[in-house]
Amino acid sequence: MIAASMEAFSCAAAAASLGRNLLTTIKAIDTIVEKAKDAQNSLVILKSEVTAINLSVQRIRHLLNQSAGHIQGQIDRSPELKETFATAFAACELIINRLAQEIEGLQASIGPRERLAGRAKFVWKEDALKDFLQALRGQNGAIMSLIQCLQV
Repeated sequence: MIAASMEAFSCAAAAASLGRNLLTTIKAIDTIVEKAKDAQNSLVILKSEVTAINLSVQRIRHLLNQSAGHIQGQIDRSPELKETFATAFAACELIINRLAQEIEGLQASIGPRERLAGRAKFVWKEDALKDFLQALRGQNGAIMSLIQCLQV
């Protein structure tokens, strides 16, 4: 029984880790939005997508915590479900890490003078934005599908 409950627990732990990374990314985006008036719209859209994924991940954590026995039964009957969780969370983690690196680069491009003035100008790559938005939307769709599987 303990080994069986570890499956649902490992999914919950992965969701918690991903949730922490999502929140860190949201905070980093907020920091840039305050300082980079030129990129506000793009960053607000990105923040919205990351926030939506975070809410979906939190919903999964809630379902895992509330119905661990039921979910463990689903995993036992359909072992590919655990692999699907792992794949979805790993892909989301990869995208969030890439986004975090991009945001770090943007933060580094904001010089001390701009930081003091509370605003900065820099070039935001529209292609990169579109790629991130498409990837984030795809991941949110995958996570929403997982939620539907858990609620069956």
